[in-house]
Amino acid sequence: MKESIKKEIVAFENLQKKYASVGADDSEPDYIFQLVIFYAITKDPIDRNKLIAWELYEDEPLAEEAAEMLTNQAWKVYDLIQKSASLEDFKELRKYCWRLDTQRE
Repeated sequence: MKESIKKEIVAFENLQKKYASVGADDSEPDYIFQLVIFYAITKDPIDRNKLIAWELYEDEPLAEEAAEMLTNQAWKVYDLIQKSASLEDFKELRKYCWRLDTQRE
């Protein structure tokens, strides 16, 4: 996988750790991020006019900030994949999306 794509995915994972107290490192945000990556691979359009529903602990003070940061980083990953990913990158990204059944596509 291209280093630039890895770097942005790691940046997302670091945000998950930073906002773990609001549930950003739970399985739901993982699944949703993998879905964003899969949509980038398959070139599916995404409505970018609202924050992604990450299923965070909404009553926590940092939840809104976390949702905004995660959403912005997810769009960076989405855009980068659509602009620069190769067929080999797509194969590796599908493996990264282990929470989804992407092997059938």
